[in-house]
Amino acid sequence: MSNYEGGLSDYTVERRFERMENKIDALVNAVTELVKAEVVMKNMEVRLNSHADELNKLDARLAQVEHRIPIYELSSQLLGRLALLVLTLVVAGVIGGLFVVTT
Repeated sequence: MSNYEGGLSDYTVERRFERMENKIDALVNAVTELVKAEVVMKNMEVRLNSHADELNKLDARLAQVEHRIPIYELSSQLLGRLALLVLTLVVAGVIGGLFVVTT
């Protein structure tokens, strides 16, 4: 064993280097995992923004449909009343035809 300036043996210095290498390896692994997590989060953000855009489009379409509903309600009410009026006239004509005396 040879001694260095601080009086450390080769074995002690080697052990310190190994521990430092292990810590550096652990840091590299941790940073690698952080980068992977960041990539996953970025992909999730992109998908989230895509879904938000789709929801905004659907919301706009829903607003258009909701805007048209009163028009369709009014149309259906008018058509219903018109159909009832036509039905009443037809029934009145049939009933009137039964009582008409032909000479």
